[in-house]
Amino acid sequence: MTGVYNRLTIDQMILHEIVRSKRYGSSFSLVMLDLDDFKKINDTFGHHVGDEVLRSICRLLQEKVRITDKIGRWGGEEFIILLAETNISDAFLAAEKLCRMIADTPVGNNMRITASIGVCSYKEGQTMEDGGAYW
Repeated sequence: MTGVYNRLTIDQMILHEIVRSKRYGSSFSLVMLDLDDFKKINDTFGHHVGDEVLRSICRLLQEKVRITDKIGRWGGEEFIILLAETNISDAFLAAEKLCRMIADTPVGNNMRITASIGVCSYKEGQTMEDGGAYW
């Protein structure tokens, strides 16, 4: 529906990136993005509007991330973005820009929404299970 990777596929891409990082000593980061108060959109305007908001957000993300970055839908209104060859400080800057872009861009019925973010970077020797779901 959204045109981004599903959770299973993005998990496989993260595992691939871990292997690549171990082999070449490269870094990568993840951005977890959660649309704020999304339930209100569905409850107020209906799921068809909520679905259009999700599609609009995914289009925005796809336009703004690099071609080497991967976007996946983690849950209902949660997304994860794999930033290849990106350290934590650069990932944080990218995440802040994405949040500002989302807040500044009307979607759906000319609504403005916001997103909350979390950022982490891979450290050598870690697995997907270390420290919870990710690092």
